Amino acid sequence: MKHKRFLVSLVLAAQLFCTSFLFSDSIKSKVNIGIYSTGKSISETEKLFEGSNFETLLVTNDNLSDFCSDPSNILVLPPGQILNIKTEIRKIIHSHLSNSGNLIVLNPKAFAFDELTLSGPVEIEQIVKTLDFADKQNCKLVKGAESNFEYTLCDFPRENEVLQMGLPDQEAVEGSAFVEFPVKIEDDLSKFVVQARVKGHTQLDILTVRVFDENGQSWVGFAELTSDWDDCQVAFADMLPEGENERAVNQADPSKINKIQLGIDSNTVWGEASGSIFISEIKLSSFNRSRYPLSGNIIRYRKLYEKVNADFPDWMFDPLRDSKQVKPEEAYFCNNLFNIEGSMDVSGTLTALPERYETAGGNPETFIQVIKSHATRRIPFIKMVDSSGIEHSLARLDIYSDGDYAGASVALFGLPESSYQDRRVSLLLQRLAMYMANSPKILDCTTNIKDAGNGKYDFQYRVYVHNPQSDKVKSLFHLDIADGTLSGRTNKTLAAGKITELDINCGGVPEDFPFTKFNITLNMRSAAGNDLLSEDIDIEKTLEKTAKHFIHLQSVNFMDAAYTHWFYGDVYAARMMRAFGEYTNNQNYINSAMRWAHMIAATQTEDGAFIMGYGMRRRMYFVGDNGSISLAMVQLASHGKEYEKKLFLDAAEKNFDWIEQFLVTPERSEQLAEEFGENAKGTTVGYYGIGMVCKDYVTDILPDTEFGRPEYRGFSWTLACSMGFRPGLARLTGDSRYLESARGDAVTYIENDLTTTGYAPEGLVWLHEYLYDDQLREEVRKMLVNKFIEGLPNYPERFWLKSGSRQTLIMPALVYCMHHIENSQRTRAAVLRTVIGLCGDYSPYSMLRVGLNVHKCTFQPANNESLMYLRFGAMGLMEVLEPDSTMLKMNYCDDNEE
Repeated sequence: MKHKRFLVSLVLAAQLFCTSFLFSDSIKSKVNIGIYSTGKSISETEKLFEGSNFETLLVTNDNLSDFCSDPSNILVLPPGQILNIKTEIRKIIHSHLSNSGNLIVLNPKAFAFDELTLSGPVEIEQIVKTLDFADKQNCKLVKGAESNFEYTLCDFPRENEVLQMGLPDQEAVEGSAFVEFPVKIEDDLSKFVVQARVKGHTQLDILTVRVFDENGQSWVGFAELTSDWDDCQVAFADMLPEGENERAVNQADPSKINKIQLGIDSNTVWGEASGSIFISEIKLSSFNRSRYPLSGNIIRYRKLYEKVNADFPDWMFDPLRDSKQVKPEEAYFCNNLFNIEGSMDVSGTLTALPERYETAGGNPETFIQVIKSHATRRIPFIKMVDSSGIEHSLARLDIYSDGDYAGASVALFGLPESSYQDRRVSLLLQRLAMYMANSPKILDCTTNIKDAGNGKYDFQYRVYVHNPQSDKVKSLFHLDIADGTLSGRTNKTLAAGKITELDINCGGVPEDFPFTKFNITLNMRSAAGNDLLSEDIDIEKTLEKTAKHFIHLQSVNFMDAAYTHWFYGDVYAARMMRAFGEYTNNQNYINSAMRWAHMIAATQTEDGAFIMGYGMRRRMYFVGDNGSISLAMVQLASHGKEYEKKLFLDAAEKNFDWIEQFLVTPERSEQLAEEFGENAKGTTVGYYGIGMVCKDYVTDILPDTEFGRPEYRGFSWTLACSMGFRPGLARLTGDSRYLESARGDAVTYIENDLTTTGYAPEGLVWLHEYLYDDQLREEVRKMLVNKFIEGLPNYPERFWLKSGSRQTLIMPALVYCMHHIENSQRTRAAVLRTVIGLCGDYSPYSMLRVGLNVHKCTFQPANNESLMYLRFGAMGLMEVLEPDSTMLKMNYCDDNEE
């Protein structure tokens, strides 16, 4: 099989090499290369593009707009220059890329905009003013009307007088807290920077800085904090105006700026946060340059700026932000698209291109927007390996597949200037330029299921291709999956200058398809140029990266052992970690899962409720969340040591009793009907009330309360989230109470013909697997077939991202159905869709590319459920790798069937 795959790759590479760079004269005979310069000679860069295929010219601020008016022209930012690109120039580049233009960045510092960035120390010309906490007349402690922050002046070793801003342990975060100073400025505001020596906290890791003018207009900026003392700084130029105001800070009147505030904004803090930040010194300083421009550093804070209604500039673009300086052990050419191979001689510190972009702030509604802004197909050309064996990209092409830049191509190089003397780099650049300007490019691929009739279902590959030509282009596509296990081909005429979508039918997915590890190769050939997309899908490698990511999340979360701020979601991480730890014999992963379960048991309330990670300080406990957590406790109990089995099962049994008090019995249904009306929502017999709430989630008519009150009205999703653990608990304990409760859940769900999406399928699967009632199990099976499986072919593209990525949670049930209920073409095709969608590295929407982002600011993982759910697709992948590994380990109480 390996030899077959090698031959296929070799043939495809040969085809590409023979035809990729032989373009018809009728398509485009020359490619225009514009080398941008602010004064330095471009002769060395011109040599990189010598040849009859290229027309090179000097591009300056004066002719840049004209040059970028043609999207097929390629703008080059040369190495060895401090470009310090001005705002007007960045707007032109933004417009060029928005028109599907081309950009080659040979200078790793091209988008730093200025040598003085916020990521490192700055050279200060003068200390303008040092703000003094002891100056009670001019130092004010400002809190909002609802704020519960506390202030204290305290001593700290080796620090000056320290101001502590803290949160009480038992109260929810309310309002904001700032220290305020008057200030008078008579110089260019863009030169100034606020510096503060600050010690943050894992839960309080964003410093908010505001300046105000005498008219009340404010500008806001942000800086990340660590748990150690650090010197952080926010440049005035990186502060954006709040409210409906078009003025940038440099357009404000310096003489009217009258005060500065530093502190904590509630928009940047998780509602359950506690802890303190410490400020020992604040300085207002100025840079030793006449102008400090707006930096790309603000991009990471975009969602925070928008949260406070600041005027964020859409033209901000910095593809090299979050790049790292790395010392390589080796570097080499890669990717057979351009047929250049071999090692490179490099030394010193090189710029490793960013694989992921850090962000701060956000919520489920903006999740897709965030992905779209970074949606690229990545083609690496040069890679390096550091001393730890970690691989980094040194040069790659980012082809934007979505968002404002869809169809644009941006080539990034992190090489030192000396590397461009290598003839192979010049050859790479020439072939790259021809490809960027002429070739139709595969932007992205998705998958679907096509009903072929007579019970047959084809796996369908949907391809999105951008044609940069001004004429239509005929093309041929050939797809090969798992060394020919699935394949398909199609012809398509690509529309001129647009994105074309096409479908490749691959036939039915066979029973012996190797879901856990396979390759994908998509070859496109056309008269205008060729393209090749090749990728290896490997579930075990994906889960290894995910497991390490979960370990990291536990180390930085607001509660020890928690993975996220939502424990009902953590259940998927914990169950995956236990199963993957057993599969790989990695005790660290096993310990991670059991730490989480021990934390849940240790924090259970006296009456049996589990805390949820949110709403805790207001004593809110939801039945749906608790049911999901209990399912994990039951499942992990079956895998634990004897004392853990007892501890976790005791906790689940106690939680069962707490949940049962919210069951809508016939008597309670009548009571609720009398209170809220005969046809009132949430009164269906067999449902469960929402739990302890502070808000009327059913009708929104009852007043909010400070602390949780019982809500006996409920929704179907409360039942869906909580019904799975009862049959498992019955199996492990043999207690008939849990069995009867599980039967009642099954009857209610079936009689009301409830949903089979989101959380529901797994609950149904647990009823089907562990319920001691053959008749009900058969009814559950029919429901899974007729509603869940029957609907799989109609699921939309990237269905796992729907409902804030909650649809990712159907995957464990989907895999179960394939193994235990219906192993058919439609279930196998649905499983293959999710495996490719979650594990694929070329797709900007995959779990591997998006879900494993490590966000440095607590606010981001705390307020983006979509990222959380996408990560938890890993549990479904674990079920593909080892079926039933996240179910009960049945080593006792197996003989209790009635």
